[in-house]
Amino acid sequence: MKFHASGYVIHGSMGHLDPKQAPTKRKPYSAILKHTFIQRAKLMIPEELFSIISEVVLPQFPAPAYSRVILPLRALLEGDFFNTYIKLGNILMLSEGRIGAENVYCVSDG
Repeated sequence: MKFHASGYVIHGSMGHLDPKQAPTKRKPYSAILKHTFIQRAKLMIPEELFSIISEVVLPQFPAPAYSRVILPLRALLEGDFFNTYIKLGNILMLSEGRIGAENVYCVSDG
């Protein structure tokens, strides 16, 4: 059986004054900001907004490149790989396993 972490969201208006500075101490912002690696997010919006987002917003983001590597943690922290990717902050990694239940490691922001 595969474990999938899940969360529940309550639908409603987000009541903050400045859309450029969302609150960071209140829920749900505080819960989201505690996680450095979020695997998936679902957004439920009206169809009219979807067409705007898909035409205007999505093309601004480059397609992510994914690679799967099978090697020990020590190999990531030594040599050229460390100097080329991790030191420059050009990587986001999450090992296989359940966060909080198994031994996992996460590298974010290099």
